[in-house]
Amino acid sequence: HALIQQTLFHVGTISELDKSLHFEWRQDLKDPHLCSDISSILRSLYDELKDCPTQYKTLALVAKLCNFFSKFNQPACRDTARHIAKSMMQWAVELEAEISSSPSGAIRAKQVKLYQHASLALVEGDLVEDDVAWLIQSNVKSRNLFIADEDCAEIATNWSCIEYGMSACLSEVLQIAERSGQMLTGAFQLVVNSCPDGLNWTRWQKG
Repeated sequence: HALIQQTLFHVGTISELDKSLHFEWRQDLKDPHLCSDISSILRSLYDELKDCPTQYKTLALVAKLCNFFSKFNQPACRDTARHIAKSMMQWAVELEAEISSSPSGAIRAKQVKLYQHASLALVEGDLVEDDVAWLIQSNVKSRNLFIADEDCAEIATNWSCIEYGMSACLSEVLQIAERSGQMLTGAFQLVVNSCPDGLNWTRWQKG
């Protein structure tokens, strides 16, 4: 993942001028044919992996690539990232039956990771109302369903990435959410329904 990200954000070639090295701005991403071809390739990768939950980490990387190239006037890439987020969430939902029949910290941790990667696929691109609704849902479930286990280091890293992404778009998320009473009501209902059974509620007192 790190090598691919370094390739994406590489500033260009290095030239020698006046006996010193200079970074040159990369120009290849301005080529519309390049981005269009990449959009098709990324969609093809999604189609190949969309029924393979074990490949969720690969799809998470595809989502990151999609969101990167969506910034170069490639809306199809953003659509692919949205499809990836929905696939992640569907896989997470499908794990619920397995968890109910045979509770396992490892399976619950995988479910949380899937919701986290859905959040990352959404938060790293331009947001519309549906994105915010899905983002709220994936965030609430990843937080409320988490239980400590041997995989918590990866989960903690994912949360850091989500919080970093949210910090850049929080005002936009709140503005979109405030326009929809149904979205806010649904978010509250989701929080209550996904809270741990042993949660102790206390009455809120102003001041």
